[in-house]
Amino acid sequence: MHELLQAVYTQVLHLTWLEIIAFASGLIYVVLAARENVWCWAVGLINVIAFFIISIKALFYSDAGLQVFYFVLTLYGWYQWVYASKTNNQQSLNITTTSNNIWIRIIVFITISTLLQGSLLAAYTNTDVPYWDSLTTSISLAATWMVANKKLENWLLWILVDPIYVGLFYYKGWYLSSFLFAIYTLIAIAGYFSWRKTYRNLALRG
Repeated sequence: MHELLQAVYTQVLHLTWLEIIAFASGLIYVVLAARENVWCWAVGLINVIAFFIISIKALFYSDAGLQVFYFVLTLYGWYQWVYASKTNNQQSLNITTTSNNIWIRIIVFITISTLLQGSLLAAYTNTDVPYWDSLTTSISLAATWMVANKKLENWLLWILVDPIYVGLFYYKGWYLSSFLFAIYTLIAIAGYFSWRKTYRNLALRG
């Protein structure tokens, strides 16, 4: 345990300003999203841009491409939270649950996306965890879409995928990232219960 903490401390000391911005904005984004604060999307844009630059500098071009998708989803989420509610004469976009039809689409997307990305990564990159990498990416994209539409169960996907990230980053020796995703897991659990409480209160009023 002492060696692990020492490794995390060493990695913290060697962080660049860009990495600090990326990690801090990611943490702030999750906290604000759990609080249903629309400014989570503004912070999310900062996070996406920071990780895009980091990926380019590290020659992680697939990760850089992924950030483009996150950028689009972040803009979509910001629009949904601000403007979609106005079309329904609401002060804010209400939390809703995910229908069986949408769940089927999400599962199909995650499955196809994981298999497709995994096969491409296995064939054209030197990664030793192609399908784990593609699985976490696919679930994260689906979960971000659910956040954008204020689907309560988005937090269940984050609770599922964040511990996988913890294991992957630990396996790769990126102990600081592993530690941060452990924190994200706890925030996701709190976010789920917070959103569920809000959803139930709205249901009682309605």
